[in-house]
Order: sequence, then C-alpha cells, then structure tokens
Amino acid sequence: MDGTKDSKVFTRRSLLGATLLGTASVAAGGLLAACASAPPPAATPASPVKSAATAAPVVAPTSAASTSAPAATAAPSTEKFTIKVSSANSTTEVFRVGLAKAYTKDHPNITVEFDPLTDVGQQQPVMVAGGTAGDVFQGYSVNQYKMMQLAGVYADHTALIRAHNFDFGGLLKQAQDGITSQGKIWGIPYEDHAGYSSTFINKNLFDKAGIAIPKLDWTSEPHPGLKNWTFDDLQQAAIPLTKRDGGKTLQWGYQLIGAANTWTFFWCAIRSMGNNYLSDDGTKSQVASPEGRAAIKYYVDLHQKYKVAPLSADSPSGGPNLFASGRIGIAVGASFKIIDLKQTVKDFEWMTLPGPRGKGGNDGGFEFNSYHVLASSKHPDDAFEVLTLMSSVDACRKVREMGGNNGSWKALWEDPAIINDPNFSVVAKTVMTTSGLLLPANGRCNELADVAHQLFDPLYSGGRTDVDQAITEMNTKLQAILDKPPVALTAG
Repeated sequence: MDGTKDSKVFTRRSLLGATLLGTASVAAGGLLAACASAPPPAATPASPVKSAATAAPVVAPTSAASTSAPAATAAPSTEKFTIKVSSANSTTEVFRVGLAKAYTKDHPNITVEFDPLTDVGQQQPVMVAGGTAGDVFQGYSVNQYKMMQLAGVYADHTALIRAHNFDFGGLLKQAQDGITSQGKIWGIPYEDHAGYSSTFINKNLFDKAGIAIPKLDWTSEPHPGLKNWTFDDLQQAAIPLTKRDGGKTLQWGYQLIGAANTWTFFWCAIRSMGNNYLSDDGTKSQVASPEGRAAIKYYVDLHQKYKVAPLSADSPSGGPNLFASGRIGIAVGASFKIIDLKQTVKDFEWMTLPGPRGKGGNDGGFEFNSYHVLASSKHPDDAFEVLTLMSSVDACRKVREMGGNNGSWKALWEDPAIINDPNFSVVAKTVMTTSGLLLPANGRCNELADVAHQLFDPLYSGGRTDVDQAITEMNTKLQAILDKPPVALTAG
C-alpha cells in the first residue's frame, strides 16, 4: 500500500502523469488489499441476486447518523446512461459486478460498466483529480477510505439508505459505526474481519512435542480469549516447538513475518495488551505507550531473543508456505486464511485459536471493505441500487463460498455454516466482540503504514536490536504524520 506524501494537493496535472489508468483484462488476482488471500477462479453468476435493499425494512442506524436529511427520490427515467463501478480487478469483484449488471434487466436504459483497477489506492485519487471517477468506488477501511471521505469524494448515504429502505441495522454494529462519522453515513460495508486477531496451530507438532492443545474455554470479559492461551502460554509453547539441527532450523515455533501486515497486526496486539495504537480521537500515536512497547518487544523477543520465529530470509516473498508445509507450530491468523488452509493443508491436523490473551483480552482490529456512491454521481439513486445488489446477503454468502471474506451482515456471522465450523466459529466470536475501527483523524492511513513498516521490518529481520529507540523513533515519525492536515483531492 502506498501512502500519500506530505500535504500536497492532488491535481489533474500532478496525478494523471503519475499513474497509468486503463481497463486491464480481468484476471483472477488476489483478494482485496486489506485481505490478501487468493480466491479460486471466478464463478459465472447464474441468476440475479435479490438485493437486501428491497428485501428488508429500513432499520435506524445504531451510530450517530443524521436523520434530518431530506429523503432522496428515485423517479423513473427513460434517459439512457451508464453507472460506472470502479473496484479491484479480482475474482470476487468480477462476480459482484456481474450481479450488478442484472440491474439492466429491469432498467434497459441503464448500463452498468465495470472499471477494473490494478491498484485501487493509487488509481482512485487520480480518477478523482482527473474527473473520471464515475459513480461507485470500492473502499478499503484501513487504506484510502478515510482520506476519500474527508476529501468529499463520497456522497452522504444517509438519505439514500432511508429512501431505498436499506436494512442498515442488519450490518454488524462495528461496520455501522466504522462507516459513520460527522453524523453521516458514507457508504455500505459489504465484508469484514477482525484483522490478524487469531492463531493457527499445527496439532501434530503440539502432540509430538508433548504440549497440551489449548481448550476452547473462553473468558467472559468484553473481548474474550481463552483461559489457557495467554501471551505467556504462546511463548512457552513456541520455544519447544522450535527444532534445530546444528545451525539449521528445521521448524519454528511461531510465524509472523510473511503471514501478516505487521502494522495492522499490531493494532490487535496493542489492543490485547490493553491500549490502542492511536488515541480515541485518532490524533495521537500510542505505539510508545507501555502497552505499545510491551506488544512490540514481545514479538521482537520471539525473533531475536528466543529465535523461535523465521526471519525475512527464511520466508521470502513468493516462497513456500511454511505453515502449510508443516514447519510452523503456531502462525498468526485471520479469518480470510481459513479457506486457503482447508484447501492446501493435507498432511497434518490444524485448528484455529483466538490470538493470545492479555490485559485487554483478545481484541482485534476491525476492518471492512465497502462500496460508496460518489458525491459527483449524476445518478445517485440508481448507483445506490447497483451498490445494494453487489453487497446483498446472498451476494456476500456466495463470495464466502468462493473463498472470500464473510459479509458484514449479522446474519452471515450467525449462519450455521459459520457457527458449526470449528475454525470459523472461533473467528466469528472474535469478530462479534472486537473493538471497532479506529483510523487517523486526518485519513493518512497509508503514510502511517509506510513509516511503521520501515521500522518494523529491520526489527523482525534481525537487522536492528535497539528496540526501545526504534519504538521511540517510530512514534515520533507517526506523530508527525498525524499532525498534518487531510489530503486534498481536486481537479486542476
């Protein structure tokens, strides 16, 4: 993910030359930026999916969304026009837009056009600045969503939700709250997860090392974890799970590098330690707080002190999946990895556990992907109807079956297919109880991630040992970004 630089204003002149736009051929790529597991080949939709917007009554938002805005109207029209949807060039997005194209069956004067983007975060600002943005954008909560919202790119969806009888209250509360700010709703979340708040364990390696497999005996705190799966428990298991022969490591007790975005991973770790990576208002960095230092130093120790985790050289990009090949005892996990493991792990038994429990229980970093009608759309009512087709309960269920993330609907996380699955049921409990989305107040999410990774990477590759100084340096640099104004996106 690439962050914006300084406080420059993005203009037509500065951006159109920086990024190549176009409609690349559709290919089966990885899943969305915030959730990078690779789905299977695209399925061809057999029939239109019924929209939640027409299937359920409107429910008042549980967040502070405005109720005073005038209701939108959706007058029938014979005018011929196009609804342009710009989203990732991935299998699941191709499927969703395929459903949206069914809108033309009832509206023959309207064409739904898919504009596949190879890099949503880079290309969307260019399109805004160039006046080619269209009608609907896909958004990633931990990437460009807040920047776009602050720049006025998204329409206020509050009146659209009411006018189209959309069941906003059927979404998870964290999704409702995350998409709402300044008393307005800025889009529709359609799939989510609780970040890297889970772990996967190799049961065969646990048995072979004589380590008791943690029981699913949950605590009753607000963010429940397992009674016998604390940070201490994980460390004590990782040490004997690590096996060496002379100077060569044959298997590792724990894996972080190569399995997660370490920046968003630490949102979960710091929360589980009892704090947040940002102040509640999103203006102050807290990675140098006692809890932030404890979380970072804990995982650095697994790599540098105890040497139970592979370094970057042991897990190169594009290299073999160390967990799937049976060489990892415990790996950081997320819900979107489960389908992949079910398909790739054939030689041993594995299971999903929540992340280790700390003073804050086992807390996550709630993330969602979303669709947004743009403020510049000339046909917001039709654009919203198209959006609801792509984000309906049935569409989300089908994407889950394809190997994508679960939807943002409460019903999908309470679905027997999830609750009765021993792996998905664990992550479902965390999703339903995780703290909500917390983003920088100025929307400079990508800049924070870039700076954090510049300092995380040498810590977890073993190239830097002055951990306290690195944390202090990181905190100072993050705060400098938080002190900047929001990014401006203008056509010029």
